[in-house]
Amino acid sequence: MSGENSSLESWETIHLLNLFIGLLTNSIEIKDKGKYILAQKAEIIVEIELY
Repeated sequence: MSGENSSLESWETIHLLNLFIGLLTNSIEIKDKGKYILAQKAEIIVEIELY
């Protein structure tokens, strides 16, 4: 019985780590998109000020 529980706990741990990695990746992508949007706004403002 204890062998089955240990194996199940290992799979649960792996699954939770995979979920955490996925959430972390999404968070990084969202921050990168935010930086990209700010960079685009800055470029537009610079172009407007040049004219």
